[in-house]
Amino acid sequence: FAAFFKTRYNDLFFDLMLYISKSFGFIYIAPFIFIIAIAYAIYKKQYAILIFTCLPVLVHLALSALKIYPFVYRLILYLVPAFIMLMAYGTYIIAAFLAKRLHLVVGGLFILFCCYSFT
Repeated sequence: FAAFFKTRYNDLFFDLMLYISKSFGFIYIAPFIFIIAIAYAIYKKQYAILIFTCLPVLVHLALSALKIYPFVYRLILYLVPAFIMLMAYGTYIIAAFLAKRLHLVVGGLFILFCCYSFT
């Protein structure tokens, strides 16, 4: 799985699945947003978000490990909503943190950067 993920990372997350722009280093920012969203949901004990976003990923990986379910194209079909929810939640968390700590304009600029990269 690790070898597959390493070789197909760009295809899965940026070309095939989410169609996110690779400009301005967003290829490195998107995983950071996912990690922030998951860590914050665990920290705040928001289990509903984790169930709707992480549970389908784990079930899908378990089924593909048992060779019951194909991996690549079903991953794209069923898991896009979960990844979009995590990206939106992570973007909100980072923008709220930046707006509270630095300034409202900095949080707004981060949201505009993410909107440009997401579209």
